[in-house]
Amino acid sequence: MSSFESMSPTLSTDHWSLHAPPMYQRNYPCDNIIDVYWGTQDLTPVGEAAFKKQLYQCLLGQAIEMKSDIEARRASNEFGTVIWQLNEIWPTGGWGSVEYGTPVKGQVIGGRWKPLQYLLKRTLYTDVISTCGQSDPPNCYVKNDGPTAFTGTVTIDIVNFASGKTSRVTSNPVSLAAGAGTIQWFCAKNGPNSQCSSWAQVLAVGNATNAGEAILVITVTGSDGKVVHENELPLTTINKMTLPKPSVSFLVAADGTITLQTDQTAAFVTLTTQAQGRFDDNFFLLTPGRTTVKFIPFGPLDINTLKSTLRVEHAQLYQ
Repeated sequence: MSSFESMSPTLSTDHWSLHAPPMYQRNYPCDNIIDVYWGTQDLTPVGEAAFKKQLYQCLLGQAIEMKSDIEARRASNEFGTVIWQLNEIWPTGGWGSVEYGTPVKGQVIGGRWKPLQYLLKRTLYTDVISTCGQSDPPNCYVKNDGPTAFTGTVTIDIVNFASGKTSRVTSNPVSLAAGAGTIQWFCAKNGPNSQCSSWAQVLAVGNATNAGEAILVITVTGSDGKVVHENELPLTTINKMTLPKPSVSFLVAADGTITLQTDQTAAFVTLTTQAQGRFDDNFFLLTPGRTTVKFIPFGPLDINTLKSTLRVEHAQLYQ
């Protein structure tokens, strides 16, 4: 599904629900995606709060499902993937990562980026990618599909949801010939003797007793110090995560810089606005403290609309 901002103007208020007549008669339901990642949900409630929850759950599920699919494909001997599809051709359910965009108030001309589109940019379609599978002990890879050789470092950190503390699991040098398809496999938490650790041992580094208490952050940095890939890797589904209840606030500067602050870890933070444009990053983990996000306008910056319509959502709001 698309965002509430895109969907709501096309529907009467009594149809603001995934199971309202115009919605369930479409052949693109999101029930299965929501059930997998959030657990079985009652999708019959109607109204603004219910619809925002349903749409966020659907958008998050789409992003994570496509993420796991593309990561698995890039781990194998496949030299290219094409996703269906880039942009929606109407404001409804579909496979697109960019919403339908017209001059209708609430929509972004050219298309608002869904969470999936931000993942494509930050991690899934970068030339160099790294992730870990669910085998035990964890088997991880870093791959170069770019046309030039790559040298740098891959690090794995584990973030404890409750404390917000980040702990380093491993740091490995990376030396990859030009791609496509150059791949280097490694173990999470390599010790002095290069033996692999179990998932339980990896979690213990972050003071987590199970997969629902933490998340991995895998970062690939070039020899020049530039981060080329950052992968926030959930270890289980949302309904099995033990998440705190953060208080998230934001401040919008005149140049479109947004300062976010939280007292506790917030997972899958998503910003949405009716202003025309996108964010330089979105759909991310927010640990205690402050971080900044830049709004990139499509045309002149409409700072008043950005300030008055900006919404911040995260998984804990709807868990």
